[in-house]
Amino acid sequence: MSYDTIRLEKAYSGGDRDVVAYFAPNFEINPVLKNDLYAADRPQGRGTIARDQQRYRMEVTVQGVFERSDNLPRAHANALQDLFDTSGLVTPRMQVNRIKHYLLSVGGPFELYDGSDEYTAYDQDDAEYNDGVFPTVQVDEFRPTRDMGSPRFEYMVKFVVGEDPGESDPEDEDEDGSWLNPFD
Repeated sequence: MSYDTIRLEKAYSGGDRDVVAYFAPNFEINPVLKNDLYAADRPQGRGTIARDQQRYRMEVTVQGVFERSDNLPRAHANALQDLFDTSGLVTPRMQVNRIKHYLLSVGGPFELYDGSDEYTAYDQDDAEYNDGVFPTVQVDEFRPTRDMGSPRFEYMVKFVVGEDPGESDPEDEDEDGSWLNPFD
């Protein structure tokens, strides 16, 4: 697998884009659908009520390690050096700080690429689930290790998949200005 198969990007109006991170080498990628079921227990052994309300939350968790560029294949090391505009060493701490910068200073939504699946649809109508095209992602959680001197940093990033109402068409608003959930 190539170093850029699993990556996070930030797209801007006008077609410009930044690679935020290459998530390689990685341990695992776990997409999850969480159902907001109505569930209630009934007395006297009558069984549980479970009602599917068709409200799902899709999440993707990526776990792996950031390595020093001198421990990576040449193409991956070169791509990291290009990201950081340096011909020198790119450390795991630099890669962690780049993600922190985009989360705290730039913000989402982000585009996540995972092999043949891509989370790039800014509008629900552009999502093609059968073809592996899903709505963009927002970062819900980012957990890098704190081992300052290590040549590799483990990380975990949890993404929530969904349309950003700030990026959606104004016609997708109720009369009171609230966003219509396309999944309701």
